[in-house]
Amino acid sequence: MEKVIFDDETHLVKTTFDLSNTQSESIKLCERIVETSPVNFTDAYAYKKNIDLNKKWIEHKMDTVIDLAISKCTELYEEKNVNFNHLYVDTWVNIVRAGKPKQTNFKVKNEIQFHSHVELNEAQQVFRPDYTFVIYLQMPDNLEGDDGVLFVKGLEDKIYSYLPKEGEIVIMDGNIYHVPNSAPNSTKDRVVVAGNVGFTFDKQTKSLI
Repeated sequence: MEKVIFDDETHLVKTTFDLSNTQSESIKLCERIVETSPVNFTDAYAYKKNIDLNKKWIEHKMDTVIDLAISKCTELYEEKNVNFNHLYVDTWVNIVRAGKPKQTNFKVKNEIQFHSHVELNEAQQVFRPDYTFVIYLQMPDNLEGDDGVLFVKGLEDKIYSYLPKEGEIVIMDGNIYHVPNSAPNSTKDRVVVAGNVGFTFDKQTKSLI
């Protein structure tokens, strides 16, 4: 894993996976997920929610990459030397169609709307994610300037950018405010799989019976 440091409190972590063995099958799976999902007003579609790592859950090549992302998040959390005995994991697929995205930088009154997954999960009253990961299966082409970058908000609201590559997994703290930039000249869809990972220490209750 490699850190991409923006300032004293803001960074991303990136790693790679074998795209050649995964890309085609995984993109087809993402397309099936989108096609079979209910009508959605965003570009995000739920994939596997509440993954139980103690049970058999890996069914596709894409799942093996998700499993790699979870293991990298676990490595990062273990560096904190904080005990945990339970992981919460939710995943989703995001396909931004070339030339016709449903979301345009989450803009409101022409201003980019940053979000963090801690904030989003609090609003939905679900687990607090320690990390959010993004698996880049396909990136847009014909990029100019900041097209296609991941914008990240750092200290004193300074905005940084990082351009992910196909075959990369990018991991960020769950409370980092971020947003992907559009790519208006692209002829390729942006296809990613993302997930939230939360670590907890659940007290074991003993029966007195």
